[in-house]
This record gives sequence, structure tokens and C-alpha cells, in this order.
Amino acid sequence: MSSTAFTAIPPCAPQSRSSGTLFSVTNPTSSTYPTYTCYAYTWVATGSSATLSFFFRHDPGGWMLDDVNVYHGLTQLITNGGFEAGTLSGWTYSGSCTFYTGMAYSGSSYAKSGSYYYYDRCSSNGDTISQTFSTVAGDTYVVSFWLTNYGCCSLTEIANVTIS
Repeated sequence: MSSTAFTAIPPCAPQSRSSGTLFSVTNPTSSTYPTYTCYAYTWVATGSSATLSFFFRHDPGGWMLDDVNVYHGLTQLITNGGFEAGTLSGWTYSGSCTFYTGMAYSGSSYAKSGSYYYYDRCSSNGDTISQTFSTVAGDTYVVSFWLTNYGCCSLTEIANVTIS
């Protein structure tokens, strides 16, 4: 008897990552707003759990995030990745913002899909949302998300996505 492992197909071509930094940009020179850009990565777990983190700072615009997924085979590991709960349920929030902490926002015309998305206009210091999930060391995971930059291109805009 043979068995076949199935893996979820990400919405865009994945890039392989061996380190904890999946995506990082500082002071981009252009934006696709209002269109979201898809990012996808394959990553191999090194322990029994992992934390996916999104750090944002934007003076004075904002980052918009939607449809965050982490798949192990066909199993989705992220809770509320589309922010459709209308809250940050499933996510841990941390940071210190001078103005406007990141939060789930309603507005289907601004969401990649559904009715909600994460909108982060944190200025001066930045903030982070993260989610921890169980992993199997040595197994491959597929991480994907959609991101756009509203109010580009000002003096301080940072987005860092890490997995550890």
C-alpha cells in the first residue's frame, strides 16, 4: 500500500525560506493600492510550534492585510486569517503606537475577500500581530497572505513578516 501526501496550493507561486524572515520592506517606492499583492512561502519547521508575526509601521498611511493562511498538508493552522470575526480573535496584539493601533476593519470594497481585513496605521513605533500554532519538526508548511500599502510612499513605512 502506498500513501500520497496532499499539500494546499497557495494563491501565488511560493518562495522557499530557510530563515525566519519571510518578507521585509522599508520605505517602498511604489504601491499596488487598492490591489493587494500575494506573497507565499514554503518553510520547514524546526520545532514543535511556530509563531507567525506581522510587524507594521506607517507614517502617515497604513498597511492592509488579508487572507493569512498557513497550511500543513491540507490542514489550515491559522485562526481568523481573513479577520472575518471582525476582531483580532486568534491573534496576539503588541506594540506602541502614537496614533491608530492596527485592528480588523469592515469594508468589503477594501478587503481582499470577505467583509473584513486588518488595517494598520500605527505610527512612530510600530505594532505586531502574531499567532502561534503547533508544528512537526522537519515538515514543510505553506504560508501565504495578501498585502497592500495605503498612502505610499512616505518617509517611514515598514512591514516585516517573520516565522519563528
